[in-house]
Amino acid sequence: MTFTVTQGTTLPFSLSGTALTIAAGATTGNTSTVTVTPEGSFIGSVYLSCVLTSFPTAAIHRPACSIPASVDITSATAATAAMTISSTAPSTITTSSSVRGGNGQIWIATNGGLLFCGLLLVGCFTSSKRRRLSISLAFLLALGGFMACGGGNNGGGPHTQQVPGTTAGNYTFTVNGAFSANGVSQTQATVNVTIQ
Repeated sequence: MTFTVTQGTTLPFSLSGTALTIAAGATTGNTSTVTVTPEGSFIGSVYLSCVLTSFPTAAIHRPACSIPASVDITSATAATAAMTISSTAPSTITTSSSVRGGNGQIWIATNGGLLFCGLLLVGCFTSSKRRRLSISLAFLLALGGFMACGGGNNGGGPHTQQVPGTTAGNYTFTVNGAFSANGVSQTQATVNVTIQ
Protein backbone atom coordinates (compact mmCIF):
# COMPACT_ATOMS: atom_id res chain seq x y z
CA MET A 1 0.00 0.00 0.00
CA THR A 2 1.36 3.49 -0.95
CA PHE A 3 0.68 6.66 1.03
CA THR A 4 1.17 10.23 -0.24
CA VAL A 5 1.75 12.80 2.47
CA THR A 6 1.01 16.41 1.55
CA GLN A 7 2.35 19.04 3.92
CA GLY A 8 0.27 22.17 4.10
CA THR A 9 1.91 25.57 4.46
CA THR A 10 0.19 28.23 6.51
CA LEU A 11 1.52 31.71 5.96
CA PRO A 12 2.37 33.51 9.22
CA PHE A 13 0.61 36.66 8.07
CA SER A 14 -1.11 38.14 5.02
CA LEU A 15 -0.76 41.53 3.36
CA SER A 16 -3.21 43.75 1.52
CA GLY A 17 -3.14 47.33 0.28
CA THR A 18 -5.72 49.87 -0.84
CA ALA A 19 -5.71 51.11 -4.45
CA LEU A 20 -5.09 54.78 -5.23
CA THR A 21 -6.06 57.26 -7.92
CA ILE A 22 -4.05 60.46 -7.70
CA ALA A 23 -2.94 63.41 -9.78
CA ALA A 24 0.70 63.58 -10.80
CA GLY A 25 2.65 65.30 -8.03
CA ALA A 26 -0.08 64.83 -5.41
CA THR A 27 1.13 65.40 -1.84
CA THR A 28 -2.18 64.63 -0.15
CA GLY A 29 -4.34 61.54 -0.58
CA ASN A 30 -1.28 59.73 -1.92
CA THR A 31 -1.01 57.00 0.73
CA SER A 32 -2.16 53.41 0.51
CA THR A 33 -3.10 51.62 3.72
CA VAL A 34 -1.16 48.36 3.91
CA THR A 35 -2.74 45.88 6.32
CA VAL A 36 -0.74 43.09 7.96
CA THR A 37 -3.05 40.39 9.28
CA PRO A 38 -1.59 37.64 11.51
CA GLU A 39 -2.50 34.06 10.69
CA GLY A 40 -2.82 31.45 13.39
CA SER A 41 -1.04 32.57 16.54
CA PHE A 42 1.71 34.66 14.90
CA ILE A 43 3.16 37.42 17.06
CA GLY A 44 6.26 39.41 16.15
CA SER A 45 7.71 42.03 13.83
CA VAL A 46 6.98 42.08 10.13
CA TYR A 47 9.56 43.89 8.01
CA LEU A 48 8.13 45.72 5.02
CA SER A 49 9.51 46.91 1.71
CA CYS A 50 7.93 48.11 -1.52
CA VAL A 51 8.96 48.41 -5.14
CA LEU A 52 7.45 49.56 -8.43
CA THR A 53 6.88 46.45 -10.54
CA SER A 54 4.65 47.55 -13.43
CA PHE A 55 4.32 50.84 -15.33
CA PRO A 56 3.18 52.20 -18.72
CA THR A 57 5.53 51.78 -21.66
CA ALA A 58 7.99 54.68 -21.98
CA ALA A 59 6.74 56.21 -18.73
CA ILE A 60 8.82 59.17 -17.57
CA HIS A 61 9.30 60.42 -14.02
CA ARG A 62 8.08 57.08 -12.68
CA PRO A 63 6.55 57.21 -9.21
CA ALA A 64 8.30 55.80 -6.16
CA CYS A 65 7.04 54.35 -2.88
CA SER A 66 8.09 54.53 0.74
CA ILE A 67 6.82 52.48 3.65
CA PRO A 68 7.75 52.09 7.34
CA ALA A 69 10.51 49.54 7.84
CA SER A 70 8.37 47.30 10.07
CA VAL A 71 5.17 46.83 12.02
CA ASP A 72 4.69 44.87 15.23
CA ILE A 73 2.01 42.22 15.61
CA THR A 74 1.27 41.94 19.32
CA SER A 75 -2.06 40.13 19.19
CA ALA A 76 -4.51 38.60 16.78
CA THR A 77 -5.40 42.11 15.65
CA ALA A 78 -4.15 43.33 12.26
CA ALA A 79 -1.63 46.17 12.08
CA THR A 80 -1.43 48.83 9.37
CA ALA A 81 1.27 50.89 7.70
CA ALA A 82 0.96 53.86 5.34
CA MET A 83 2.74 53.46 2.01
CA THR A 84 3.37 56.86 0.41
CA ILE A 85 3.48 57.29 -3.38
CA SER A 86 5.69 60.07 -4.71
CA SER A 87 5.24 61.36 -8.26
CA THR A 88 6.24 64.41 -10.28
CA ALA A 89 3.86 67.23 -11.18
CA PRO A 90 4.02 68.98 -14.58
CA SER A 91 5.89 72.29 -14.42
CA THR A 92 7.26 75.13 -16.48
CA ILE A 93 10.75 76.56 -16.54
CA THR A 94 11.68 80.02 -17.77
CA THR A 95 15.02 80.70 -19.39
CA SER A 96 16.52 83.83 -20.91
CA SER A 97 17.20 83.65 -24.63
CA SER A 98 20.34 85.50 -25.70
CA VAL A 99 19.30 85.44 -29.34
CA ARG A 100 16.08 86.72 -30.80
CA GLY A 101 14.86 85.13 -33.99
CA GLY A 102 15.88 81.96 -35.75
CA ASN A 103 19.27 80.98 -37.08
CA GLY A 104 18.33 82.20 -40.55
CA GLN A 105 17.61 85.69 -39.23
CA ILE A 106 20.91 85.76 -37.36
CA TRP A 107 22.82 84.71 -40.49
CA ILE A 108 21.15 87.39 -42.60
CA ALA A 109 21.71 90.11 -40.00
CA THR A 110 25.36 89.22 -39.43
CA ASN A 111 26.53 88.23 -42.90
CA GLY A 112 24.30 90.71 -44.68
CA GLY A 113 25.80 93.54 -42.61
CA LEU A 114 29.34 92.35 -43.34
CA LEU A 115 28.57 92.11 -47.05
CA PHE A 116 27.20 95.66 -47.07
CA CYS A 117 30.31 96.95 -45.29
CA GLY A 118 32.55 95.11 -47.76
CA LEU A 119 30.79 96.70 -50.73
CA LEU A 120 31.23 100.14 -49.19
CA LEU A 121 34.95 99.50 -48.76
CA VAL A 122 35.30 98.45 -52.40
CA GLY A 123 33.50 101.64 -53.39
CA CYS A 124 36.02 103.67 -51.37
CA PHE A 125 38.92 102.37 -53.46
CA THR A 126 37.24 102.76 -56.84
CA SER A 127 35.60 106.19 -56.62
CA SER A 128 36.64 109.81 -56.68
CA LYS A 129 37.87 111.59 -53.56
CA ARG A 130 34.55 113.28 -52.78
CA ARG A 131 32.64 110.08 -53.43
CA ARG A 132 35.10 108.15 -51.28
CA LEU A 133 34.44 110.58 -48.42
CA SER A 134 30.65 110.15 -48.74
CA ILE A 135 30.98 106.38 -48.87
CA SER A 136 33.31 106.41 -45.85
CA LEU A 137 30.77 108.42 -43.85
CA ALA A 138 27.99 106.06 -44.94
CA PHE A 139 30.19 103.13 -43.95
CA LEU A 140 30.76 104.58 -40.48
CA LEU A 141 27.05 105.25 -40.02
CA ALA A 142 26.15 101.73 -41.16
CA LEU A 143 28.80 100.17 -38.94
CA GLY A 144 27.60 102.19 -35.95
CA GLY A 145 24.02 101.15 -36.56
CA PHE A 146 25.04 97.53 -36.96
CA MET A 147 26.98 97.58 -33.69
CA ALA A 148 24.16 99.36 -31.86
CA CYS A 149 21.86 96.52 -32.84
CA GLY A 150 24.34 94.03 -31.47
CA GLY A 151 25.17 92.67 -34.90
CA GLY A 152 21.70 91.18 -35.15
CA ASN A 153 22.24 89.32 -31.84
CA ASN A 154 19.70 91.11 -29.68
CA GLY A 155 18.99 89.81 -26.22
CA GLY A 156 15.66 88.02 -26.41
CA GLY A 157 12.96 87.88 -23.81
CA PRO A 158 12.26 84.98 -21.46
CA HIS A 159 11.45 81.59 -22.98
CA THR A 160 8.98 79.30 -21.20
CA GLN A 161 9.29 75.54 -21.56
CA GLN A 162 6.76 72.95 -20.41
CA VAL A 163 8.21 70.07 -18.37
CA PRO A 164 5.95 66.99 -18.28
CA GLY A 165 5.25 65.26 -14.99
CA THR A 166 4.79 61.57 -14.26
CA THR A 167 3.22 59.82 -17.24
CA ALA A 168 -0.47 59.20 -16.70
CA GLY A 169 -1.54 55.56 -16.48
CA ASN A 170 -1.69 52.48 -14.29
CA TYR A 171 1.20 51.51 -12.03
CA THR A 172 1.62 48.47 -9.78
CA PHE A 173 3.65 48.39 -6.57
CA THR A 174 4.55 45.18 -4.76
CA VAL A 175 4.75 45.15 -0.97
CA ASN A 176 6.87 42.45 0.65
CA GLY A 177 6.64 41.19 4.22
CA ALA A 178 9.57 39.36 5.85
CA PHE A 179 10.80 38.17 9.27
CA SER A 180 13.93 40.35 9.07
CA ALA A 181 15.08 43.53 7.35
CA ASN A 182 15.86 42.72 3.71
CA GLY A 183 14.98 39.12 4.46
CA VAL A 184 13.20 36.55 2.35
CA SER A 185 9.65 37.66 1.61
CA GLN A 186 7.05 35.49 3.34
CA THR A 187 4.14 37.02 1.48
CA GLN A 188 3.38 39.86 -0.92
CA ALA A 189 0.59 42.22 -1.83
CA THR A 190 0.05 44.39 -4.89
CA VAL A 191 -1.09 48.00 -4.72
CA ASN A 192 -2.56 49.46 -7.88
CA VAL A 193 -1.99 53.17 -8.43
CA THR A 194 -3.60 55.20 -11.19
CA ILE A 195 -1.98 58.53 -12.02
CA GLN A 196 -4.17 61.02 -13.84
